[in-house]
Amino acid sequence: MRIANTVSDSIVDGPGLRFTVFTQGCPHRCPGCHNPGTHDPAGGREVSVAELAAELSGNPLTDGLTLSGGEPFCQAAECAALARIARERGLNVWAYTGYTYERLLAGEVPDALALLEQVDVLVDGPFVEAEKSYAALFRGSANQRLIDVPKSLAAGAVVLWERPDPWPTSPGRSRKAGRTQGPPLQTRMTAQARRGGACPRPPSGGMAVWLTWRHAGRLTRCFPRSGTNPRQPGGHKGRPYRHG
Repeated sequence: MRIANTVSDSIVDGPGLRFTVFTQGCPHRCPGCHNPGTHDPAGGREVSVAELAAELSGNPLTDGLTLSGGEPFCQAAECAALARIARERGLNVWAYTGYTYERLLAGEVPDALALLEQVDVLVDGPFVEAEKSYAALFRGSANQRLIDVPKSLAAGAVVLWERPDPWPTSPGRSRKAGRTQGPPLQTRMTAQARRGGACPRPPSGGMAVWLTWRHAGRLTRCFPRSGTNPRQPGGHKGRPYRHG
């Protein structure tokens, strides 16, 4: 298949830490597109599904695969093969498309259904510059939808994806007087950081939260990878991150 690039640690193309494949070639050419270099179907480079599957295994912290572009449905058969491998490994699969879900089901795009059957969440519709929104979760413009594909196929109608509560109330905890109980992981991370200790690693799917807290500057001693931390005194001299 022909791709423009891959990103092994994306936190903006779906929940958690994701391996994102940017396919090459797009017939939509939306004005204001964030990736205009992916439009030319002759651009990019050729790579096999097996090679991408090997890259997918390179990071044990990966939560899911995202197919972006470009237009993944222009290479639906190859993308479906990669998505199938990802799901066999227990990863969730997201796909971005300039087509609407209805057009894909209508049979206008070859092998579209084969790919849809391997996708958990579809972000559909063209990018509309007039509806561009930084508040649109995992989307470029407000017209695009986050579709729960398995539920939609089963129901025969579009079912929108609902983001799971990242801080579910644990047994024995309560939410009273309009105040939400602080998340257990957040509480543990904050307490250990203040004591100067190592932070616990987040559960699967928690990497985005971890990075968010890091960039917010609230946890100065919690970092996701080994290495050095230039933000701490002496970090540029090789001071290691503190992590669990």
